[in-house]
Amino acid sequence: MSKLGKILCLLTSVALWQGCSSTGDNGDASTSDASTDTGSDAPNLFLSQGMNNYKITDVTVTSDLCQIDPASIKNMTLPVNYIPPPTQTLSVGTLVGSPLQPSLGSGVIGVTGTLNRDNMVTDSTGCTWHQINVSTFNLIGVVVFKPDVTETENQFTAACGTSAPTGGSCMSVYKFTFSMPTPIADGGA
Repeated sequence: MSKLGKILCLLTSVALWQGCSSTGDNGDASTSDASTDTGSDAPNLFLSQGMNNYKITDVTVTSDLCQIDPASIKNMTLPVNYIPPPTQTLSVGTLVGSPLQPSLGSGVIGVTGTLNRDNMVTDSTGCTWHQINVSTFNLIGVVVFKPDVTETENQFTAACGTSAPTGGSCMSVYKFTFSMPTPIADGGA
């Protein structure tokens, strides 16, 4: 890795770590958020730690050849689990498929990262298929993030009948904006 690449990785790690600080006691029944840097022009970015429900506040669909209708879940909440440094692992969505995996994937993140899911899915009709989700993660604000999702479905079984896509595979591309309905003042620490 180049020297510039190492520096950028270090800065990304520090930026996320700074946002996951704890709240300080001012001794007057008020608290101060140690992650707030009023002397800097840089935005304060962090995710709340542990398992939390995040609301999907915006959906942009580029293509939906798999006919999954991502826009239909706008304003719904999904579980988001963030494990802070040293692992910095993020998992987004309910556990689905075999083996069980978060619906939008999981992965190691900083301010950006990639979440992956690769498993088999069976619906209520007995139709089974292979599904891969690759989500490009971007932390854009205080407990606000955007995954840009590419979902690929293939290997449909005979039980799928006419619901299987023409050619046996399909791809949907969409973006969500997630935010925590009631942000935690201390960065989740």
